[in-house]
Amino acid sequence: MRLGSRPNLKALVLEVTQVSDTPAYFSRVSYEGLDGRQKEVHNYHHIAALLARHGYASYPIRDDWNGGDMIARHMTDVTQATLMIQIKGRVTFDRKYLGKRLWIGLPVRKNAYVYPHDIILNRYLSLRAGRGQPLEASKAWSEGGCVHWPTPTEELRQILEPYLLIADADLDDRFTVEAGDMEIVSPEIADR
Repeated sequence: MRLGSRPNLKALVLEVTQVSDTPAYFSRVSYEGLDGRQKEVHNYHHIAALLARHGYASYPIRDDWNGGDMIARHMTDVTQATLMIQIKGRVTFDRKYLGKRLWIGLPVRKNAYVYPHDIILNRYLSLRAGRGQPLEASKAWSEGGCVHWPTPTEELRQILEPYLLIADADLDDRFTVEAGDMEIVSPEIADR
């Protein structure tokens, strides 16, 4: 198209008509049908989208540097710490993450938890010790150094609550087309 020339509106209307008569270009995938690496990519984008709603820009780490899969930094508040996040599919505590200042990010339905590993682990250790069930009594923790839950227990949900990112209902409002939001081009105008 030459500078200052007008677009071919007839072709544009034809293209829009053709697109609207075809099946959807994008189709949803089944999370269960994804392999481990694909699930990690899926979870990264899910968590990154929720963090963006809270002012964070997210960047993937391709080499699992220092245990992190992604970095999130606040876009407007420079006083907020940059988060190094390990992506998981479940609530996880692992000895290999201790002292690395890692956060754990995991999707939970439409929402996600992003929590500081060491701080939440210490709260959980105190909770267990307080009721006479130290985590060291768990074979998974004492021998393997890792414990995880596919679904957080009620006590874990209470500890994790401040770190829950909720998928706001108003997110969809940005993408809803209302009457008057689109300009309909009639064939007569397209011929001009």
